[in-house]
Amino acid sequence: MFMIRYNKKRMYRVLKTNQYELLYRYLPSVMDSIGRKDYEISNDCLFVHGNVPVMLCCHLDTVGNVHVKNIVSENGTLRNAENQLLGADDRCGVYGLIELSIALGKKGIKPYLAFFTDEEIGLIGADNFTKKNPYNLYDIKFCIELDRRGKDDCVFYEADYCDDFIQYVESKGFKYNTGSCSDISCIIETWKIPCVNLSIGYYNEHTPKEYLVIDEMMATINKVYDWLLNIEGEKIDFEYVEKPKYSYSLKYLNGYTNYAYGNERLMHNEDEDDFIEYNGSKWFICSDCGTLISEDEYYLTMKSFGVCLCGACADYYNSYIDSYHRSYSIEEKYDEEELEAWLDYVYGERD
Repeated sequence: MFMIRYNKKRMYRVLKTNQYELLYRYLPSVMDSIGRKDYEISNDCLFVHGNVPVMLCCHLDTVGNVHVKNIVSENGTLRNAENQLLGADDRCGVYGLIELSIALGKKGIKPYLAFFTDEEIGLIGADNFTKKNPYNLYDIKFCIELDRRGKDDCVFYEADYCDDFIQYVESKGFKYNTGSCSDISCIIETWKIPCVNLSIGYYNEHTPKEYLVIDEMMATINKVYDWLLNIEGEKIDFEYVEKPKYSYSLKYLNGYTNYAYGNERLMHNEDEDDFIEYNGSKWFICSDCGTLISEDEYYLTMKSFGVCLCGACADYYNSYIDSYHRSYSIEEKYDEEELEAWLDYVYGERD
């Protein structure tokens, strides 16, 4: 049986490359080389047209846009040699989409592809993409994102009530779990189609202890390869069931059993984020990593950042806030000559 094998050179290139060089140079060159030339590029997304009504997606940015120079490979894992983020969230997804495009393309199977920018600062690329494309003109039946920590998880966000679709995804070798949001949240809410985010092998994302387990990443990539290779003839026209606006969710938070709150119900309040009531206290969910945090932490980070964050994510976000401003200043101007000069500088710096 054919298996996609790990390509170290390609993985390192993806990890070490800035999101805008990926967007404007590297990914177009890869798509051109494999005959996938029917694509559109904007500051929000590289969107590649396909011949199969399924879309694969990922995001190009990393927290703080850390420039990875040296990578340590040991015992089947990768980490940043500088004790900084590796950027596996979500360069694993980028790498996965490239490998799947190459392997499936040899079989004549071309899923739609979306490489979004700026997910880590508010799903900006995906949000802008759906605003420019408010209708599912391509009749895409569902979307698969590769942007989940760990191994074998499948999370559905706003598509959490599409039970037939959930069972279908689980039949491909994945286990149901819960999460906060990712790019597919914008796709689900705008196009009203079921979507799933799959584990892609990274751990401790958004921290200097981030690492990647290569075999787990490749296992997901190969599961998706087998899935799409054999998709012809499968029933893939799933009903989209909108998440009901109850005062509390009907689903239990099985994903939070590590915090001993696994059987508590997720509550919803119009004026606050979703929370869990446990022993008379409210526990909120960090929008970045999914950790449960106290009510005091919730209101503190909401006041400081305008978003629900645990202490670790808040500290990390705060430490990189200057680099965020520097990284995105050129995007705000979006002058083509300046952007080209900046890309030349980044590209030359690595050479």
